[in-house]
Amino acid sequence: MGLQKQLQSRLQAYLALEPSSYSHPGSQSLSKVLSADRVEQMTKTYNDIEVVTHLLAERDRDLELAARIGQSLLQRNHVLQERNEALEEQLAQALDQVHQLQHELSKKDELLRMVASASEESETDSSVSTPLQQSQPPGGTTAAAALSQLEFLQSKLQELEEENLTLRSEACQLKRDTITYEEKEQQLVSDCVKELLLNSQMVSLTDELSLEEIAGAAQTPGGNRQLPPR
Repeated sequence: MGLQKQLQSRLQAYLALEPSSYSHPGSQSLSKVLSADRVEQMTKTYNDIEVVTHLLAERDRDLELAARIGQSLLQRNHVLQERNEALEEQLAQALDQVHQLQHELSKKDELLRMVASASEESETDSSVSTPLQQSQPPGGTTAAAALSQLEFLQSKLQELEEENLTLRSEACQLKRDTITYEEKEQQLVSDCVKELLLNSQMVSLTDELSLEEIAGAAQTPGGNRQLPPR
């Protein structure tokens, strides 16, 4: 709109200029004809510039909308990155728990084998001597407790492995979403840069054309019309 006001002020200033006086009796009628031609040409030039200015205003609104969309995508990308980092941290913690449970499970398994071996030896000895069997603690009870604890650890380990798989799946999906939004963001920034460059070129070209048309309109009446003979 600044370009339109500038051109309008130039047009009004140009039309306000008094035509040069001629030394022949018909100079006043010639001045009226020249002024009419000048008004017609300048009005046409002004209308063309007004159309271009309207198009540029629409382009500015489109660029503003594109900038808002780009800002929204940037915020969305930031949120996805934070969520991805949180999931990666949870995944690392889950992996640590899995490793700890695997280590404990290995120890419990080894202990269970030792208890089972001791129970078998106790049963073998009991077949030889009954008093010896009564003096020793029952090995079956210890083995059952160890087996129950082992089953619990295996169940817990399975739950953590399933949770681990779920976290991995969510992390992969977030990475894909982040890549998609980054590609959209880069494309939008590229489009905005192209639009800004085109807008700048159109403004420069419109200003140059308007000045040339104003200069041509000022020179055309004096160059095409001849003064009547005295």
